Amino acid sequence: MFRHYQDVISSKLKKFNSEVSYLEAIVNRESSDWRSEGVSDEVHEIVSEYYSPDMMRSDAAGLAWYARNVLFFEQSLGQSERVLLCNYADLVAHPEDVIERIYSFIGLRPPSASPGGQVFKTSVGKGQDVKLSPEIQLLCSSLFEQLLLLQQSYSVVS
Repeated sequence: MFRHYQDVISSKLKKFNSEVSYLEAIVNRESSDWRSEGVSDEVHEIVSEYYSPDMMRSDAAGLAWYARNVLFFEQSLGQSERVLLCNYADLVAHPEDVIERIYSFIGLRPPSASPGGQVFKTSVGKGQDVKLSPEIQLLCSSLFEQLLLLQQSYSVVS
């Protein structure tokens, strides 16, 4: 499940105050910290290039989103028959369809009671006003476009 980076950033800025420390774990290659787990040399270089202890919190949250979501491609998960990529916005717009597709993918029957009532449409588009530096914006938007293109090939919502 992937979510638009601006919405994720908006949520992180409201709920957490640790965006910069998130990146410090990556920059310092802290092996005991889950936030740096699986980070490639390339992503380490990118994060290290833009990291600063006094950077904008939104940029830090954007880099954190990038570092976690790029793992999907670095680990070739899009080529695995065991992985179904889903867009959170599709889940919000068509919860029953997406949930049915997910259950079908894992070989189970969907629950008789629709879990769609637990999905909130107000969570999509909340990050429209998030401001990022041009470099971080480009990193995130490029990766998000890659995720969208690959997700379309999954045809989660018919």
